[in-house]
Amino acid sequence: MPQKWQHVIGIDPSLTGTAVAVIKYKDGSLVCVQTFTTEKKDFHRLERTCYIRNSVLGTIIKYRKGLAPVFIEGYGFGCKGRAIFDLAGLGDAIRLSLVEFMGIAFYDIPPTLLKKFITGKGNSAKNIMLEKVYRKYGMGSETLLDDNQVDAFALAKFGRDFLKWKDGTPAKNCSKECFKKVGTPEKFDPDRTWTKS
Repeated sequence: MPQKWQHVIGIDPSLTGTAVAVIKYKDGSLVCVQTFTTEKKDFHRLERTCYIRNSVLGTIIKYRKGLAPVFIEGYGFGCKGRAIFDLAGLGDAIRLSLVEFMGIAFYDIPPTLLKKFITGKGNSAKNIMLEKVYRKYGMGSETLLDDNQVDAFALAKFGRDFLKWKDGTPAKNCSKECFKKVGTPEKFDPDRTWTKS
């Protein structure tokens, strides 16, 4: 129930740095933002996936009580070759752990939808995202240290506004247009494993 939600989490899965942002549901203030990277560690593919997944879940566990469904950036098609499979493996490991082991539902938010929510255009560059997040929320590079953190924070803000809109809070036209394109959350049903609500 919305009145029990205390936190909203946004996750931006990335092979170079997966970011997690936690905000308060009540006022939208930033609680924490972290990036987990394996760039300087000699990890094999599965070790890297496990390390990042476990780091993300460790953050989520801290804020699990009263946690709203998690908002994860959906798969983009900017990766090529082996990287696309590695990114899909990481994203699926995080998603599966959320629903099956932690019982937490999640929404997949396409990158173009997130960009449209923040900038008004679905194809905005990373520097435009940072600029618009700063203008909209007052969060700049002194707080959000990389592009992944900007996206994770924007996902959490998207999630909070979306959940409030679903609960009856009016939304601006651009936001409402974005919210109408969000599907149902993925969650775990012991009888069928994966379900849509």
